[in-house]
Amino acid sequence: MKGLFVSTSPIDSGRQMLLVIDPERQVLAVYHIETVSGEVSLQSTRALGYDLQLEDFNAKDPKPAAIKKMLRIDSAPTLPSNTIEIIPPSPQRTK
Repeated sequence: MKGLFVSTSPIDSGRQMLLVIDPERQVLAVYHIETVSGEVSLQSTRALGYDLQLEDFNAKDPKPAAIKKMLRIDSAPTLPSNTIEIIPPSPQRTK
């Protein structure tokens, strides 16, 4: 996909935030725009590639790893409680 994603939102009376994302380069830029004067100032830029590889950062409990573990436990097949599982003996080696 080519092109930029652009979004604006009001910050306070007289200013807006302009967010520009380049999906091809995975870079984000944040600008502030003074609505009366039209002045545009760059506030921050950031490459997102490494950020998007983090599984969790500043995450609160339950963290993604804990949720993943809970889902694995819940999806594991379980035997009904009124059955007995018979495990055959392992073959013994002979000399």
